[in-house]
Amino acid sequence: MNGSTGDAERSPERARAADDDEVARLRERVRELEARLSAPVGEAPPEDNKAPQWTTLVIFGADGNLATKKTFPTLFALWRKKLLPRDVVVVGYARAPYDTAAFRKLVYKSVYSSAHTRRERERFLKRVHYVSGQFDDAAHVRERLAPALAVLEDAQAAGDAASDDEPPAPPGRYRR
Repeated sequence: MNGSTGDAERSPERARAADDDEVARLRERVRELEARLSAPVGEAPPEDNKAPQWTTLVIFGADGNLATKKTFPTLFALWRKKLLPRDVVVVGYARAPYDTAAFRKLVYKSVYSSAHTRRERERFLKRVHYVSGQFDDAAHVRERLAPALAVLEDAQAAGDAASDDEPPAPPGRYRR
Protein backbone atom coordinates (compact mmCIF):
# COMPACT_ATOMS: atom_id res chain seq x y z
CA MET A 1 0.00 0.00 0.00
CA ASN A 2 2.85 2.35 0.65
CA GLY A 3 3.84 2.18 -3.01
CA SER A 4 0.37 3.11 -4.18
CA THR A 5 0.10 6.10 -1.85
CA GLY A 6 3.45 7.37 -3.11
CA ASP A 7 2.17 7.17 -6.72
CA ALA A 8 -1.02 8.94 -5.73
CA GLU A 9 0.99 11.72 -4.11
CA ARG A 10 3.17 12.13 -7.22
CA SER A 11 0.27 12.16 -9.63
CA PRO A 12 -0.99 15.66 -8.68
CA GLU A 13 2.61 16.90 -8.79
CA ARG A 14 3.07 15.44 -12.26
CA ALA A 15 -0.21 16.95 -13.35
CA ARG A 16 0.85 20.38 -12.04
CA ALA A 17 4.23 20.07 -13.76
CA ALA A 18 2.55 19.11 -17.03
CA ASP A 19 0.16 22.05 -16.66
CA ASP A 20 3.08 24.39 -15.95
CA ASP A 21 4.88 23.11 -19.06
CA GLU A 22 1.76 23.64 -21.14
CA VAL A 23 1.28 27.16 -19.78
CA ALA A 24 4.91 28.01 -20.51
CA ARG A 25 4.57 26.66 -24.07
CA LEU A 26 1.39 28.66 -24.64
CA ARG A 27 2.97 31.85 -23.26
CA GLU A 28 5.89 31.41 -25.66
CA ARG A 29 3.47 30.93 -28.56
CA VAL A 30 1.56 34.09 -27.55
CA ARG A 31 4.87 36.04 -27.53
CA GLU A 32 5.66 34.74 -31.03
CA LEU A 33 2.22 35.74 -32.32
CA GLU A 34 2.42 39.17 -30.70
CA ALA A 35 5.80 39.74 -32.33
CA ARG A 36 4.35 38.80 -35.73
CA LEU A 37 1.32 41.03 -35.27
CA SER A 38 3.29 44.00 -34.02
CA ALA A 39 5.43 44.16 -37.17
CA PRO A 40 4.62 47.28 -39.23
CA VAL A 41 2.42 46.74 -42.31
CA GLY A 42 4.49 45.76 -45.31
CA GLU A 43 7.40 44.60 -43.19
CA ALA A 44 7.98 40.89 -42.90
CA PRO A 45 7.69 39.46 -39.40
CA PRO A 46 10.88 38.14 -37.85
CA GLU A 47 11.46 34.58 -38.97
CA ASP A 48 13.68 32.03 -37.34
CA ASN A 49 14.29 30.06 -40.52
CA LYS A 50 16.00 31.60 -43.52
CA ALA A 51 14.18 29.47 -46.10
CA PRO A 52 12.52 31.49 -48.87
CA GLN A 53 8.80 31.91 -48.38
CA TRP A 54 6.26 32.72 -51.02
CA THR A 55 2.60 32.19 -51.72
CA THR A 56 1.17 30.45 -54.75
CA LEU A 57 -2.56 30.01 -55.17
CA VAL A 58 -3.80 27.44 -57.68
CA ILE A 59 -7.37 27.98 -58.82
CA PHE A 60 -8.86 24.85 -60.35
CA GLY A 61 -11.61 25.53 -62.85
CA ALA A 62 -10.20 29.01 -63.29
CA ASP A 63 -12.13 29.75 -66.48
CA GLY A 64 -15.48 28.98 -64.88
CA ASN A 65 -18.30 31.23 -63.78
CA LEU A 66 -17.50 31.04 -60.05
CA ALA A 67 -13.87 31.99 -60.63
CA THR A 68 -14.66 34.93 -62.90
CA LYS A 69 -17.61 36.26 -60.89
CA LYS A 70 -16.37 35.70 -57.33
CA THR A 71 -12.87 34.27 -56.91
CA PHE A 72 -10.77 36.64 -59.02
CA PRO A 73 -12.58 39.84 -57.97
CA THR A 74 -12.16 38.78 -54.34
CA LEU A 75 -8.47 37.95 -54.77
CA PHE A 76 -7.93 41.30 -56.47
CA ALA A 77 -9.74 43.14 -53.67
CA LEU A 78 -7.67 41.33 -51.03
CA TRP A 79 -4.47 42.07 -52.97
CA ARG A 80 -5.39 45.77 -53.30
CA LYS A 81 -6.06 46.02 -49.56
CA LYS A 82 -2.69 44.36 -48.87
CA LEU A 83 -4.36 41.39 -47.22
CA LEU A 84 -2.51 39.03 -49.55
CA PRO A 85 1.27 38.92 -49.74
CA ARG A 86 2.57 41.31 -52.40
CA ASP A 87 4.55 38.46 -53.98
CA VAL A 88 1.54 36.16 -54.32
CA VAL A 89 1.30 34.24 -57.58
CA VAL A 90 -2.08 33.05 -58.84
CA VAL A 91 -2.08 30.06 -61.18
CA GLY A 92 -5.27 29.23 -63.02
CA TYR A 93 -5.79 25.60 -64.04
CA ALA A 94 -8.60 24.59 -66.38
CA ARG A 95 -9.37 22.51 -69.44
CA ALA A 96 -9.63 25.43 -71.89
CA PRO A 97 -6.54 25.78 -74.09
CA TYR A 98 -5.72 29.39 -73.13
CA ASP A 99 -2.24 30.82 -72.95
CA THR A 100 -1.34 33.13 -70.08
CA ALA A 101 -2.01 36.30 -72.11
CA ALA A 102 -5.53 35.18 -73.07
CA PHE A 103 -6.22 34.07 -69.51
CA ARG A 104 -5.07 37.43 -68.16
CA LYS A 105 -7.60 39.11 -70.46
CA LEU A 106 -10.32 36.94 -68.94
CA VAL A 107 -9.17 37.86 -65.42
CA TYR A 108 -8.90 41.53 -66.42
CA LYS A 109 -12.55 41.54 -67.46
CA SER A 110 -13.56 39.94 -64.18
CA VAL A 111 -11.66 42.44 -61.98
CA TYR A 112 -12.29 45.56 -64.07
CA SER A 113 -13.80 48.54 -62.32
CA SER A 114 -13.28 52.16 -63.19
CA ALA A 115 -12.71 52.77 -59.49
CA HIS A 116 -9.38 50.93 -59.67
CA THR A 117 -6.36 52.35 -61.38
CA ARG A 118 -5.02 50.65 -64.46
CA ARG A 119 -1.65 50.33 -62.76
CA GLU A 120 -3.19 48.30 -59.90
CA ARG A 121 -4.86 45.93 -62.34
CA GLU A 122 -1.70 45.50 -64.40
CA ARG A 123 0.43 44.82 -61.33
CA PHE A 124 -2.04 42.18 -60.18
CA LEU A 125 -2.34 40.62 -63.63
CA LYS A 126 1.43 40.19 -63.85
CA ARG A 127 1.06 37.78 -60.94
CA VAL A 128 -1.56 35.68 -62.79
CA HIS A 129 -0.50 32.64 -64.83
CA TYR A 130 -2.33 29.79 -66.54
CA VAL A 131 -1.89 26.08 -67.12
CA SER A 132 -4.38 24.04 -69.12
CA GLY A 133 -5.05 20.39 -68.49
CA GLN A 134 -7.52 17.68 -67.56
CA PHE A 135 -8.90 16.94 -64.10
CA ASP A 136 -9.82 13.29 -64.47
CA ASP A 137 -6.30 11.92 -63.97
CA ALA A 138 -4.08 12.94 -61.03
CA ALA A 139 -0.96 11.98 -62.98
CA HIS A 140 -1.99 14.35 -65.77
CA VAL A 141 -2.48 17.19 -63.30
CA ARG A 142 0.97 16.51 -61.79
CA GLU A 143 2.54 16.29 -65.24
CA ARG A 144 1.07 19.61 -66.33
CA LEU A 145 1.01 21.64 -63.13
CA ALA A 146 4.18 20.59 -61.30
CA PRO A 147 6.68 21.85 -63.92
CA ALA A 148 4.87 25.19 -64.19
CA LEU A 149 4.77 25.60 -60.41
CA ALA A 150 8.46 24.70 -60.14
CA VAL A 151 9.41 27.40 -62.65
CA LEU A 152 7.18 30.00 -60.99
CA GLU A 153 8.47 29.16 -57.51
CA ASP A 154 12.07 29.40 -58.75
CA ALA A 155 11.20 32.80 -60.22
CA GLN A 156 9.62 33.81 -56.89
CA ALA A 157 12.75 32.74 -55.04
CA ALA A 158 14.74 34.92 -57.46
CA GLY A 159 12.24 37.76 -56.96
CA ASP A 160 10.84 37.70 -60.50
CA ALA A 161 7.56 35.74 -60.48
CA ALA A 162 5.57 38.66 -61.85
CA SER A 163 6.77 38.18 -65.37
CA ASP A 164 5.12 37.99 -68.74
CA ASP A 165 6.81 34.69 -69.46
CA GLU A 166 4.75 31.62 -70.08
CA PRO A 167 5.25 28.68 -67.77
CA PRO A 168 7.16 26.00 -69.63
CA ALA A 169 5.31 23.48 -71.72
CA PRO A 170 5.28 20.10 -70.02
CA PRO A 171 7.49 17.39 -71.50
CA GLY A 172 5.91 15.71 -74.48
CA ARG A 173 3.60 18.56 -75.42
CA TYR A 174 5.52 19.36 -78.57
CA ARG A 175 6.67 16.04 -79.98
CA ARG A 176 9.00 15.88 -82.92
